[in-house]
Amino acid sequence: MNVTTGIIETAPLPNRTNEDTAPVFKAHLQAHLAAGARRLTMMLDQLNTLMCTDVVKVVATLCGLPMPRPTTSTLWSSVVLG
Repeated sequence: MNVTTGIIETAPLPNRTNEDTAPVFKAHLQAHLAAGARRLTMMLDQLNTLMCTDVVKVVATLCGLPMPRPTTSTLWSSVVLG
């Protein structure tokens, strides 16, 4: 839910694999960044998806950061878009 507008933003898919989720997540983040967002707090419904390599790569790329090492457990606590 966008707390500013109250609109629930979703992209239902027939499959919810990591490979399916990453491009939708990227488009969602890009839309907010294009609208001027400097920091985003995102909530996903699958813990394994939010830590998958595909989604981590999307966030790192949009932040202009290198991919973290696979053993990095604090990735999400330090990522700020913008």
